Amino acid sequence: MKPSPKTVKNKTQEKDKPFFSKAENGESFFSKPGDNTLQRQPANTKDTAPVAPVADACKSSNTPESKWANDNPGRIFGVEDNSAGKSQSNELIFWNYCVGEAAMRSAHRERLNEVADRWVEILKKDSALKVKLQGAASTSGNADSNKALAAERAAIIRDFLIAKKIPGSRIEIDTSSSPRSLAPETSPENQARNRRVELFLFRATPVVNKLPPWVDVQVENLLIGQQGVPTPNPTFNETDNFFARNHFSMAASADITLTSLGGTGVGFSQVLTRDTLMAQYSDNAGRTLLLDYGNCNLLPCKDLENATSHFALDGLSMFNSGPGTTKGKIAIRDRPGAAFPLHYPDSKTGPFHLTHYFWLMDFTVVLGVREMGAFIPLNHAFWSVAGSENVDIKKKAVSGMAPISVVGDWQQGAPPGLNLEAIYAGPTCRYVRRSEQFSARENVCKPNETIE
Repeated sequence: MKPSPKTVKNKTQEKDKPFFSKAENGESFFSKPGDNTLQRQPANTKDTAPVAPVADACKSSNTPESKWANDNPGRIFGVEDNSAGKSQSNELIFWNYCVGEAAMRSAHRERLNEVADRWVEILKKDSALKVKLQGAASTSGNADSNKALAAERAAIIRDFLIAKKIPGSRIEIDTSSSPRSLAPETSPENQARNRRVELFLFRATPVVNKLPPWVDVQVENLLIGQQGVPTPNPTFNETDNFFARNHFSMAASADITLTSLGGTGVGFSQVLTRDTLMAQYSDNAGRTLLLDYGNCNLLPCKDLENATSHFALDGLSMFNSGPGTTKGKIAIRDRPGAAFPLHYPDSKTGPFHLTHYFWLMDFTVVLGVREMGAFIPLNHAFWSVAGSENVDIKKKAVSGMAPISVVGDWQQGAPPGLNLEAIYAGPTCRYVRRSEQFSARENVCKPNETIE
């Protein structure tokens, strides 16, 4: 790797827009097991919009899809933010809506009641935060009716939040495109996963190409490389039915001299740009099953656990507490991981057993400045982690290419091809956990299956 620049006086010139992130304790969201808790504008947008009562029973159970919906309650997938010392949802997916209906199920309503008051207080404290809603429907209806139904589902939640005193101006309903499918619609349960509303907090962030005249940043000892920590042994967990691989992949740091009027921040952000996760299984009859989790992430995404964060590892970002010059060190490290079910589809009855996995992730890490709500990218670097191993469940052993990381050099300005503003306005990468590693836990995304 080429030597890193010792001193960089940054006045970014690139016009392409990159990205930002946070990972709890410096670890990517793949390092940890999945969580199982997880527009139509109303004519009157006053904060006292009425909320109609919501019944849980579905109107129809004439088809396998509607019968599954009627026989099962509304489901919830939540991403947990642990930064305040306790688990609190900033991102939610409400799914298993009744077929052809827009009303929330009772479980959805109960969960929204739990989080709405906290969201009100968060939004009061931080004027940059907003709520985004995006509705979706299964493909059993026609495209036009599905679009209208998806918008109506989101609008009902919007009205509920307005009634809870969240200003309508702080809520966005995204109707620009249909959300990606969370599961191939090969079963009534998979169709239920696609009848949903996604809702999350986000920080709207304009991106500019150079520092304002009242801010000066000097960067010394800008470094990036592998962590140099041995790769941990794989985990074979029969109780929870998962196999996992972690890798201490990347560490970056810099010495910063910051001059500003106060309140300016300097830190690292991170974008996940490619995420390939595939697993091969075999049964006693010689059949082969391939699971592809590629449909479960919308890329690129911000590699954050906390949807309300400024930088990755906010505690190691440097925020200037007052006018003048401040010096300090900032750092980021990442330990991504991948997890797969040992047995599929069920740990007790499933005939297929894990025999091989392939894992590839590409990241972009960005050093940048936050000033008056805007983000100014200064430097960027690319890095990847990959692994491909045969898995012997009986011996609890692996062979092949253990996870490795490849880290590039720092480059000036914004990374080309990344629309940072759009990524900031989206959910975090944690938002859709595509793992099936826990047979006893419910995940919102199902992999694509191919049997030979």
